[in-house]
Amino acid sequence: MTLKQALLSPIVILPVVYFTQIMIKNGGTIFNLADEIGSYNAWALQWLRNEFPNPVDTMGYPISISANWSMTYLLLGNSSVKFFYKALMSLFPFAAAGAFVHLAILSASLTPLLGFSFFAILIRIFTPYYVGAGPLDLPAACCAFVAFVATYEISNSKNKNQLPSLVLLCLLATSVAVLKQSGLIIVAGALVYAAYFLFYRQRAVGTFGARMRSFFICVAVVFFGALSWYAWIRYKIYAGQAVSEATYLVKGIHACRNYSERFTRALGMIWGGGPLYLGNHGVEFLLALLTVLFSVSLKTRVARVLTIGLIFPYFILWCLFFSYEHRTLALVFPFVAYCCA
Repeated sequence: MTLKQALLSPIVILPVVYFTQIMIKNGGTIFNLADEIGSYNAWALQWLRNEFPNPVDTMGYPISISANWSMTYLLLGNSSVKFFYKALMSLFPFAAAGAFVHLAILSASLTPLLGFSFFAILIRIFTPYYVGAGPLDLPAACCAFVAFVATYEISNSKNKNQLPSLVLLCLLATSVAVLKQSGLIIVAGALVYAAYFLFYRQRAVGTFGARMRSFFICVAVVFFGALSWYAWIRYKIYAGQAVSEATYLVKGIHACRNYSERFTRALGMIWGGGPLYLGNHGVEFLLALLTVLFSVSLKTRVARVLTIGLIFPYFILWCLFFSYEHRTLALVFPFVAYCCA
């Protein structure tokens, strides 16, 4: 499959039109959600003043996106103009589109393109209000899928020296972790894949010491790129110099529900869908269809690996601890969509 064939496919054009329409709608608007105004923008202003955000204020959240937003202020020379960096948030779904298209070209199959359509459908069902609105769950999901495509390319490459590609994979995984804490599971997955590739797939290539050095390089990339921030902020919290919302988010926000009640409520949130209305039982029928397609996909090795290694564990964690909003499940949307295809 060529790039032209992929781009002209209706199953790519329709989702792209949908995301383009959202991008145009967001044009010229500013953030109006509490987290973006009261936290991320406030940290961006601190970066603009050449100040490191106070750990007490960050509550353990990654602050790299605020550093990026501060650059728009710096380039414009004006911190009052805020719609430029909101417009940038609408571009992340197009990164996912590029990843799905690239995967279709690598695999010479329409399957990933259909997966992109399913990805758009999942977003339309559960989180349409959050595309470009500011929350980082969808941007993290898009970056996570880009990292997954990197693993596919590494696995199918005939080049024996894959260290640069593994480093790139770790950088991509790190980009997810510096957007949202949920990205740490992507970092873990990247390191597991690097270990699998170096010590199993390439066990006959080079010496064991050389493969160990390559793996330590991968570990260093994710540590200095993302884990160092989490280690530092945990130290600050332990020392009483910072606070964390973790206790509230995994316990207090659930209004004293026990784990079984949380799980039941989470399943109801999924089956009930989001704001999309397709008539009586329309959304339920669409979700049932996706469930059937997902179940059938488990016959394939890739779908089983993604399900056992990422989708199922993350879904259980979401049900028990983070099911206060649909958007917090968004990290696995592109992977579920790919499996459904």
